[in-house]
Amino acid sequence: MIDKNKVYSLILLLFCALASNIQAQMLKGRVTDNNGNAIPSAVLFIAEISQGIVTDSNGNFQFNLEMGNYTGEFSSLGYEKKSVKIVIDKPVQSINVSLQTVTYELAEVIFSPRKEDPAYPIMRKVIAMAPYYLHQIKSYEVDVYIKGSLKLNKISKLIEKYVEEIKLIKGHLFMQESHNEVKFTSPDKYEQKVIAISSTFPKDLVDDNAPMSLSTANIYAPKVRGKISPLSPDAFAYYRFTLEGKFREGNYLINKIRVEAKKKVQCC
Repeated sequence: MIDKNKVYSLILLLFCALASNIQAQMLKGRVTDNNGNAIPSAVLFIAEISQGIVTDSNGNFQFNLEMGNYTGEFSSLGYEKKSVKIVIDKPVQSINVSLQTVTYELAEVIFSPRKEDPAYPIMRKVIAMAPYYLHQIKSYEVDVYIKGSLKLNKISKLIEKYVEEIKLIKGHLFMQESHNEVKFTSPDKYEQKVIAISSTFPKDLVDDNAPMSLSTANIYAPKVRGKISPLSPDAFAYYRFTLEGKFREGNYLINKIRVEAKKKVQCC
């Protein structure tokens, strides 16, 4: 006689295993330049699901994907975009991508005491459009993955004297990561909801349920974190602009402009 409960348990176990295999596929890899050097903060965008991820300081990335065929678009400032066909047909799929450095073209420019750098007319147009782009996004909701690490190699004796617990973290690498839901409402309202969090920090020093705060800023605003933005109407009083080169990306002309502070950028 067949035990129906055992049969149901076996079916349930197989179903869970199958579901786990469907969801557990992982794409991981590394993004480097022509010389094999890591490109930190490079962006991988998966067109089919309209999601992306940024590489870490070593150029590494990992992304959970279901089995199937995808198009990965790799990009980073100063490098040519690269589109890669990705096939996920096993639990872990690894790829390494090399991005070519952009070749900048700069037309001959003759400078004189009365002639300004060609970057200035470009920046005037950009600054004039900043208020328009500042208010384009009224609201959005997004899933955010935040990962941070901390390692203290040296601590002042004064701090060690008054905060004995600080010795617990000296010389050790600690990490915290969290999955968050973020809601933005114009002009500057952010709401953060923690879905999951993991921390290796000692509980005596850090609340492991306290998420890392979001870094929020808008480059199109006249001030960013209390500092004068390079796109502020007052930017020319605080920054010096130099056109270093230009290149075309599809139908767009990209200008590379160096921004240098003339003097200490004032706080609010």
